[in-house]
Amino acid sequence: MFVLRLTVGAAAHLTEDEAYYRLWSMAPAFGYYDHPPMIAWWIWSGRRLLGDTPLGVRIGPIVACALATALIFDLARLAGADRRAAARAGVWYNAMLLIALG
Repeated sequence: MFVLRLTVGAAAHLTEDEAYYRLWSMAPAFGYYDHPPMIAWWIWSGRRLLGDTPLGVRIGPIVACALATALIFDLARLAGADRRAAARAGVWYNAMLLIALG
């Protein structure tokens, strides 16, 4: 899923919201009228690492989703699930509509 998200993230055009958040990242602040500042800081960091490209704008949320998947796997293991069930928990997380469309 991580590789697929990287591929699509690099190839797809920015949505209206992403372009709007990109504008915020031009001069990150500690807060915005209707959103907390994290997305602007992630985009700012991604643009510094990968340039002002669609992947540069999206790399923060893509990495965060991969980390969340790993944490879900680990939490399932800590809760007593075997490796197969823990992997299934990660797959189900990625299958949720809002996560899958990310």
